[in-house]
Amino acid sequence: MPLPSSHTRDLEYSILDVFTSTRFAGNPLAIVFLPPTADYNPSQSELQAIASEFNLSETIFLHQPTDSDITQAIQRARIFTSTREILFAGHPTIGAAAYLLLQNPWQHALKALVPGAGPIPISLVDGKAGFVKAVVPHTYHEHSQRCPAEKLLALHSTLAPFVGAEQTFPVVSIVKGMTWVLVELASLEALAAAKLGNAAAMIMGDGGLLDDGWEYAAPMGAYFYVRGPQGEGGEEGVETVRTRYMVRQIEDPATGSAASALTGYLSLKEEGERGGKREWNIVQGVEMGRRSEIGVKVKVEGGKIEEIEISGTAVVVSQGRIRV
Repeated sequence: MPLPSSHTRDLEYSILDVFTSTRFAGNPLAIVFLPPTADYNPSQSELQAIASEFNLSETIFLHQPTDSDITQAIQRARIFTSTREILFAGHPTIGAAAYLLLQNPWQHALKALVPGAGPIPISLVDGKAGFVKAVVPHTYHEHSQRCPAEKLLALHSTLAPFVGAEQTFPVVSIVKGMTWVLVELASLEALAAAKLGNAAAMIMGDGGLLDDGWEYAAPMGAYFYVRGPQGEGGEEGVETVRTRYMVRQIEDPATGSAASALTGYLSLKEEGERGGKREWNIVQGVEMGRRSEIGVKVKVEGGKIEEIEISGTAVVVSQGRIRV
């Protein structure tokens, strides 16, 4: 006997693993393809319900291009976590860019993805087949208050042997509402010791660490990193950094926006007023068995971040239809 159904239409979707060319590695992403608005104009709550059903770190909805979109060579999009809409995130941007530029489902030239944060230029990476890049929208800001070790260890007590009681850590936003505590660790042993945090001790965005005008009542995750880790090769002129990102009871295998904040912070500290360009290879998700590699280029001019560009690849894992 068939299951009862009250759906009105099917929406096509693809599941990709992003920041990897290996299936079942990287960070999973759902791409849902929306028909013309005249045919189907879902509410925010309906889109949120679909994203919650996928229950991935992010789901990106792609609108079928209008004539105006085609003329402007843009792709309109909306990005949702399992609980809310967000303006920007790195892995949906790279995943969607890889699918659109390599699969070209609507057969039109494309120069920019347009989520809530505004137009994001996307293109293929010269000389690296299957790789795409995107210019990150940012209002980079390092907050005046630093996170004390006491706050960090209340959340991640297993790091006590590796973190000094008097240490403090920078708090950095890439855009308002997307903020991380950047925690440098001395070794891969220390990185492996990090465990998912105590949910009762969340580092909150309204807890006195953010500057005026940047307050945001949501948990801030710690982005742990080790520079120059043993066993990680790399291209000449590109520094490799191993990272992990945890918030609430979730670890993320690849976090492009956090990688952008970290490399922006490091590049700014090291290039400063003289300016220059730095290239980074961020390796994340190893401890989860979902290795991801995020390429980042940062341009610094006059003591400010001029541009952040992220790059990566993606692989299709599954395709299907979801009934709504």
